[in-house]
This record gives sequence, C-alpha cells and structure tokens, in this order.
Amino acid sequence: MLWLVLLPFQLLLILVLGVVALPFAIVLAPIALVLWLPFLLVKFAFRVLLWVLMIPLLLVVGIVALGVTAVATAPLLVILGLAFLAWRAIRWPQRVSPI
Repeated sequence: MLWLVLLPFQLLLILVLGVVALPFAIVLAPIALVLWLPFLLVKFAFRVLLWVLMIPLLLVVGIVALGVTAVATAPLLVILGLAFLAWRAIRWPQRVSPI
C-alpha cells in the first residue's frame, strides 16, 4: 500500500525530470540525426545494391532450375504415358455389362 502513497511523488519526479531533460533532447536530436543519417544512407545503398544484384541472379537460377527439372522429368513422363497406354490396353477388353 505504500506504493500507492508514493505514486504521486513518483509521477511528479518523472514530470520534473522530463521537463528538465526536454531542452537537452531538443538540442541533441539534430546532432544525433546528422551523425546517424550517413549510416542510414549507406545501409539503404547496400540494400538497394543487394536487391539489384540478387533479383536477376535468382531469376536466372530459377529459370535454370525449371529447365533442369523439365529435362529430368521428360523421360519419366514418357514412361508414365507408355505405362498408362499399356494399362488401358490390358484393361479395355474387360468391360462387363451392367445387366
């Protein structure tokens, strides 16, 4: 229960410290931004460079992967088609009348 009694003093202390620190924050904020902005620009430039280099590279790798997959599965598709034709040829004469 003591914290409820001391709560107004805590709030008043926080308010006073905030008002005292506000002029320092107003003065130091532009300096911090001036020092921080070049690092942000370098970070942005690296990200743009990464995207400019990586997107075409990933597109080429994806297209090559699709081509390799198509070439690798083409014989399997031919074998699958022949197996289906053989299955239909074997199954075709076994039609049974529904009566």
